[in-house]
Amino acid sequence: MKVEFDSRLKAKLVAYLGFKNGRSCYLKGKRLEEELFIQEKLEELKNAPITPRNIRRQIFLLLVLSEMKRDEDFISYRIEAKELGNKLSQLGEENPYPFFVKILNKVTKEPSTGNLGDFNVCPNQPVEDCLLRKNEFGFWERIDLALEALDLTPSEKEIFQNYLGLSIKKIVN
Repeated sequence: MKVEFDSRLKAKLVAYLGFKNGRSCYLKGKRLEEELFIQEKLEELKNAPITPRNIRRQIFLLLVLSEMKRDEDFISYRIEAKELGNKLSQLGEENPYPFFVKILNKVTKEPSTGNLGDFNVCPNQPVEDCLLRKNEFGFWERIDLALEALDLTPSEKEIFQNYLGLSIKKIVN
């Protein structure tokens, strides 16, 4: 069964890859080199023609930055991504930002009183983007919560697999 790469699927892919690439940079400590590239590319895209593709590329880069700087000033990047998503909607394309929010809601752990109510132990809510659980056959499987948040069909998941592991540079170029 062939899946059409429509605007909705593109929006989900932008949100997912923005989250995953930003998270990867955050965890691997590759923030400085990637941030310089992203800032340079964003400046270039601001002067590029206003097309859905260019707006999606900007949103992707802003989402990467917002995850990469999760423990710093990430709000401004999310606000800009949301505004660009609204502009994309005005062009008749799907906005990736609501899908990004769905991912964040799925992977962000809720504070608990497990530490006797001391919510100051960890000022930022930790992210848990993978989960181990038993499948219907009783075997343990690793679940990608970010992917699960997007409620993809098996054929859409297959499309997403083609983009995993691509560098930020390859995705935006």
